Amino acid sequence: MLNESCGILSISRIIGISKSTVLSRMLKINDKIKAPYFTKLGCKFEINEMWTFIKRKEDFTWITYAIEQETRNIIGFLLGLNRRKI
Repeated sequence: MLNESCGILSISRIIGISKSTVLSRMLKINDKIKAPYFTKLGCKFEINEMWTFIKRKEDFTWITYAIEQETRNIIGFLLGLNRRKI
């Protein structure tokens, strides 16, 4: 669903689970995925970033990913969760 530009709120609504569950599942999946081995030279890449807030703007989550422009293959990604203590 992230590939179709659905945000965390959209995924939550479509699947019928809470936003917290979507985030926790994303973090569990992120730990299990290995970065692909990529050796093609002369490629152009796009790096995109998506941020979202849940409940409070102090708690935000982001996904940063790199895509090879010609094939649209995902080269790598990073999923992060930030919780600030005020």
